[in-house]
Amino acid sequence: MKQVLSAVTIAAKNLQQLRLFYTGVLDWEILTENESVLMLKLKTVVLTLCTEAVFAGYTGIPPRGEKHTGCYFTINLDSAKEVDDNFMALASLKTTIVKMPAQTFWGGYSGFFTDPEDNLWELCHNPIPGTRA
Repeated sequence: MKQVLSAVTIAAKNLQQLRLFYTGVLDWEILTENESVLMLKLKTVVLTLCTEAVFAGYTGIPPRGEKHTGCYFTINLDSAKEVDDNFMALASLKTTIVKMPAQTFWGGYSGFFTDPEDNLWELCHNPIPGTRA
């Protein structure tokens, strides 16, 4: 699997408050945004902030459940086939698959798995320009 971190996503309790902090206090550049999602372009990674509802709907798990902290890490891959191939390899290694890869509401393709300590990872094909590390 590629050794690259493409994005980190945080489930925001108050998206507007976090927007003001990251863009006003830290002066980070907005890549794209809507009422539920804010993507900030950092030097080598995209920081995505989204509402807790978007987080839960997209990952299929509550953002602050017993095992999860409202954060996940993303590895962007070159194609949906590469996402599928990596998930087949992970499944053969008995990795915990949280959500099998599928088309996303925003036009990408992704799925989720966890490491042995339940840290949440996304493998994703993201066609949006500027989101690749």
